[in-house]
Amino acid sequence: MATHGSGTRISFRRLTAAGIMASAFLGTVLVAGPASAEPYGTRSCNNAPPLISCGAGTLEPHSSERWLEVKLNPSGALVCHVRWDLYDISNNWSWAAGGTKYLATSSTTFKVYNLTVGHQYRLEAVSDNCMLSIRLRNWT
Repeated sequence: MATHGSGTRISFRRLTAAGIMASAFLGTVLVAGPASAEPYGTRSCNNAPPLISCGAGTLEPHSSERWLEVKLNPSGALVCHVRWDLYDISNNWSWAAGGTKYLATSSTTFKVYNLTVGHQYRLEAVSDNCMLSIRLRNWT
């Protein structure tokens, strides 16, 4: 028997039953989210002058389709020159993908395919003449 703060005795059987019900409820609440990726998430970064580079946190690719979504969003220039690179942190920071984009005032979103499931990837970007917001995501 356990003692409640008011001195009332509570059986361990009742405590165990309450614990099981609470963990079952919390388990379904905490795991809820997009079924497309486990674990799902978004990593982003915004630069501001004088910084010209930006790095998003690490993220695993989509669990069954092996992709990550990249979004580049420039501002502050008519045409923005952006160099982006995706690194496989789990494989000694090896380069996985990258390229150069010339962007007008609108953003661009695309997917990088054929990534290794279970590996952590990091997006980094450098802009020559604009402020830049980047996003790495494994669900849509």
